[in-house]
Parts: sequence; structure tokens; C-alpha cells
Amino acid sequence: MSYITASILYDYLQCPHRVWRDQYGPQDEKVEDENLFIKLLWERGVLHEKEIIDQLGEYENLSHGTIDARLKATEDRIEQGVELIYQGVIKFENLLGIPDLLQKTGLKTYIPIDIKSGRGYGEYLAGDEPKLKRHYAVQLSLYAEILNSLGYASEYKGIIIDGSNEYVDYDLNLPIGKRDTRTYFDYYCALKNEVYPLIENRSQNIPALGSVCKNCVWQESCKKWIFEQDDLTKLFYLGRSKRDGLNNVFGITKTKELISLDLGTLLHMRKENEGRLKGLQLGEKTLEQIHRRALIMKVEKSQYYMSQLTCLKLKLSCILISKMILCEGLFIFMVSMKRQMKKNSSYLLLQDRTMKQEREQHLKNFGNIYAHLKAKCTLFITILPMKNQFIRALGKNILI
Repeated sequence: MSYITASILYDYLQCPHRVWRDQYGPQDEKVEDENLFIKLLWERGVLHEKEIIDQLGEYENLSHGTIDARLKATEDRIEQGVELIYQGVIKFENLLGIPDLLQKTGLKTYIPIDIKSGRGYGEYLAGDEPKLKRHYAVQLSLYAEILNSLGYASEYKGIIIDGSNEYVDYDLNLPIGKRDTRTYFDYYCALKNEVYPLIENRSQNIPALGSVCKNCVWQESCKKWIFEQDDLTKLFYLGRSKRDGLNNVFGITKTKELISLDLGTLLHMRKENEGRLKGLQLGEKTLEQIHRRALIMKVEKSQYYMSQLTCLKLKLSCILISKMILCEGLFIFMVSMKRQMKKNSSYLLLQDRTMKQEREQHLKNFGNIYAHLKAKCTLFITILPMKNQFIRALGKNILI
């Protein structure tokens, strides 16, 4: 049997396709490169969890052994009424969870607690009321459902111990917000129903290129599929939700199909299906941009692609612009600092000889830095008045 776990639900929230690909994708295309940033976050989380655990006092440690052995041990400790269980395993039907902590709340009733190195709350609602983080709520909902199904809990609640050691209560029966009035537990149930057919291979979905791909082991594999299938997400900044909207509402699945339509026809189709586009961010300007990008990728290179030499010139021009802007900012800052130091009356009021000497040395050092910067920036300072005209002229020669 395939189990729904907290990590699978989290992966689905990040990328709905990864759940299926982890189970049934081409494993030889999976690239397990070490990501230093992800490793850093993981190490930070491990250290924070250790700090929290060290402060707890007495607890039952069930973090070692096989899943089956830990599952049996967790059931035994709950029946014995142990106050605090660390890394216990709980299971009901196709649901499997390993909460960081199980805290006793009554006679054989427990509340799940998870330790996070980030903030316990997400964004704020109107009236400065903190909003719960959805992925935290989904994880706690899984644990709460298992505990309630087993008779070890009577409420759908959980607790997050965050990076500031704050205990944040998660009432999973609260509505997500004013627009989305579902409870967090209802939201979890909807996700669960979408995930299970994927891990059972009873349904499939397709990849999409997006910002989350950069940290994924399937990035190159999905990218290969997308370009082979001429998928719309190979277009810059299109993304999964817009792609799905174009697929489902417009019936457009490939970039060549998008190119075959003129812009007027595309906008007319949008007007006819406006009621189905709510929340998909496919306004007229967005469709114009998408259509233009498709043309750039597909139409004759001589008309739309810049040559290698032009690209090199563009790169050098961008470097020049950045240096001009940087030097302009630094030079203006140094000039203002020099003037300020001369005008600062506090220096002139100093009577102590030692402090006067220190002031003179500071001014001398500053003068050396100022002279060095001015010498290095001579070329750019000379052409600074031309900066805006140069940028505009450059922009006219680039097709975006």
C-alpha cells in the first residue's frame, strides 16, 4: 500500500507533478546533486530541533528502529499514558505520520506538535490578526486526522514550536481567510483526495517549468519533457496556472498552436470565456506578452533572434550601464560625505589635541579614498550625462 505522508503533501504543495514523478518517473533521469542552500536549511532545522528537545525534560524517544517497530512502540506508550513522545509513528489506513512530539492532553488523548525553524505564523489578515501557514496546517491536519481516527484525540488541533521558541496554536477548524472560507482541515482533505490517485498511479499530471524547479532533483528531466512536447511553460514567466488555463479554457497545449492564432483571435476567445478565467491572471496584457514570447521563440531567427555578436554587445552594454550607475551612486555619496565632514561643526569644536589629530587622520584617509575613487571613475563620470540617452538607445534595438 502507498501511504500519504507529510512530506508527500508538502511536495504536492510545491509541485503537483513531483508526487507522481517520484513514484513512477524515469529514475535514471533523477539528479541527486547536493544543494548547499537546502543542506544549510536542513542543518539549521536539525540544530533548532535539538535545542528544543534538550529543553523539554523527560520524554520517550522513539526515533530509532524500523517504522513497524516504532509504530508498535508508539501505540504501547499511548496506552501507558506517557506524557511526551518524541518521533513516534502513527498510522490509519493509507495515512502515515511521524510528528516531532505527541503531548498528552487527557486520558489517552494527545495533540501533535511539530518543531520548525521558521516563523509559526504566515502573513497577517485585516486587523493585524496572524494567519496560519498552510503547509504547516496541512501537516498537522494529517496527524490530527490519524489521532482522531484512532480515538487518541477529540479535536482537530496542533501546535507549532517555531524558530523563536514560541508555541503557536493551530486550530485547524478556522477558515483560511475571507475569500477562501474553507477550514484548514477542509483544505487538507481536498489535497489528500488529489494526492492519493497520483501515488496509486490511477491518475497522472504533467510537468511545468517554474521557480521551484531550481531546487528539484527532476529539473532536467522535466525540462527535457517540456521541450520535447513543446509545452507552454517553456515560455518565460508563464508557469503552471496560466498554462493550465490556456489548456483547459482556450484548448491551447503547445506553443505552435499559440503561434497559429493571431492576437485578435486570442483576445476574442478570452472575451468569450471571461467567466472561466477568474483567478488565472490571464488578462489582455498578459495574453499579449505570452503571444509575443511565443513568436520570439518560434518565428524565423533572422527576424526575432539576436545574433551571437549582438548578444555579446548587449551583455557588454549592460555591464557598462551597471558600472555607470554604481560609480554615479558611489561618487555622489563620497562628494556628499566630503561636504558633510567639512561642515560638521562638531569637528571644529574639538579642543583636545589628540582628538584633533584623530580628526586630521580621518580626513586624510577619507581624502585618499575619495581621490582613488575619482581617478577610477573618470571614464564613467565623463559619460554620466549620456547615461539615460544610452539606455534608451540600447532599448530601442532590443526586441522583448
